[in-house]
Amino acid sequence: MNDEESYANEKWGRVGAIRNKPNIREAEVLDRVVAAAAIESGLSPASIVGRRRPTLYCDVRFIVYKMCMDSQIFTQSHLARCMGRDHGTIWNGVRQVDAR
Repeated sequence: MNDEESYANEKWGRVGAIRNKPNIREAEVLDRVVAAAAIESGLSPASIVGRRRPTLYCDVRFIVYKMCMDSQIFTQSHLARCMGRDHGTIWNGVRQVDAR
């Protein structure tokens, strides 16, 4: 993916400082996971990484968290910073996916 198509470089980490942006490898993993989740769910990538909280969005977002954590590139804290969230949000999402 080029930089114009990268949600990791444009949309994520808006809440945090510039140091929270993902590196090239992390951005590639995040973009691919979000793109796959968007195709499977029918949601737009922007809505998956956005702030909306309906159950459908949260469920897909939690699956994205789980897939990113399974890649073993991220720690929970770093993934949370990259996505502009709290590490507890990532932990809760991964835990809910595991429970299902």
